[in-house]
Amino acid sequence: YGDQPEFLRIDRERLSRLTTIKSTNEISVRQVWNDGKIDNCGSVSADGEYLSFTDWGSAELAIRNLKTGENKQLTTEGTWINSIQFVQYSLISPDGKQVAYSWYKDRGDKGEYELRLIKVDNQKPVILYYCSKDEEIKPSLWFSNGKKIIVQKYNNKSKIWQLSSVNLINGEVQLLILKEKVPIRSL
Repeated sequence: YGDQPEFLRIDRERLSRLTTIKSTNEISVRQVWNDGKIDNCGSVSADGEYLSFTDWGSAELAIRNLKTGENKQLTTEGTWINSIQFVQYSLISPDGKQVAYSWYKDRGDKGEYELRLIKVDNQKPVILYYCSKDEEIKPSLWFSNGKKIIVQKYNNKSKIWQLSSVNLINGEVQLLILKEKVPIRSL
């Protein structure tokens, strides 16, 4: 999250709810998970109890209860065999009952990403948005009312980056920011 300081601040704040501070003058850090499965593609729930993550062994979306250490698989379509499918980025809703995620499906020589939504207690996802063949999508922020998601979209062919909102009620996608990627020049 080095290039996204606001998301880093939010995640640190959520994780800090899991730590016990002995004194108001001391900062305490407690490791909550370390088995090599975790990466920076998931998110921490608003109450600090859960962490969404990609289980790279099974290619599935999962959540971890940070208090009990239990993992729960949410998706069932992931595969590394033949037609590759996997979850990439995930974002837990403000109420902790849903997870928005980007899903990659191999379609021959070109892949395709989808923005999906799944309820934590139901393993049937809803597809919110289909990307074009050159486009990638990442859920980035939920509106506090849980009715919209801010997403980042990037088109690898045109080198255009977009920030958009997706309305979960009617599926409407609204462009918020459009920016061409500026190449880095050599010194």
